[in-house]
Amino acid sequence: MNNLAITADEQRQYQQHFVNANPVNGRLPGAAARANLMQSGLSTQQLGEIWELADIDKDGALDLDEYSVALKLVFSLLAHAIPAVPPVLPPGLIPASKYQHFGSSANLSPPYASPRPADAPAALEWYVSESDRARYQQLFAQHARGGHVRLLDVDEFLGGLGVGRPAATQAWALVDVRKYQQLNQEQFTYLLHILSAHLRGAPLPPTLPPAVKDAIYSSLSLAADSTNAARYTKPAADARKPGLYGERSGNVALADSYLSKLKTSSTFKSDTASRYASSSKR
Repeated sequence: MNNLAITADEQRQYQQHFVNANPVNGRLPGAAARANLMQSGLSTQQLGEIWELADIDKDGALDLDEYSVALKLVFSLLAHAIPAVPPVLPPGLIPASKYQHFGSSANLSPPYASPRPADAPAALEWYVSESDRARYQQLFAQHARGGHVRLLDVDEFLGGLGVGRPAATQAWALVDVRKYQQLNQEQFTYLLHILSAHLRGAPLPPTLPPAVKDAIYSSLSLAADSTNAARYTKPAADARKPGLYGERSGNVALADSYLSKLKTSSTFKSDTASRYASSSKR
């Protein structure tokens, strides 16, 4: 159990779950985090023990690192990777950002897994699944004024995603194609899609692909340039469908069952939208 650690693939998934849970100022309030974890079906006693370990700074809320610890323990129990909640946090689950809470006596090796290994960078896939689109549209409705959102109106919300102001500003500039300093629903959808992928380790794109630009211009009721339209091509399909634990195996049946329940939740979502689709399908 001392070797328990979060892999890079798991960390990318946990980041997505964290974003889906709508953190406030980079943290999930206690009530929201507990409600999400209760979907696992674990007992109240087990979840209480997990909370005690995960809320490392004891502020009654979970940041990304702490929430990742909680999810790792939940899924490890469901997959029978561990027989019970450990009495103390295993060294491999101690986030680097929390080392100061454990003192010099803590064995902090191996370190907390990096969310983006240099040899396996995540890629931004431009297909927006129906479930993602519905969630982004719901967030748009919460922040929109007169059919648009302004950067000032969503500055606090974007800051709570944990991507950083420079990344949020860069992504905003990409989708604000007319430089109106405001976004409509389609633009906001792609903004959140880009930032969600960035949280999973994907670099911010330098430009938008032509098909995405066309979708945005169409949503703005502007005619796309005919010469650019001739260059639009249908992206190739990609049938990869990675799950939280990678390839399926016999010892994760309960975890798979839990993930099936999460797929129907607006909070937990499996990272399955991984194929390209042409703009005509949106």
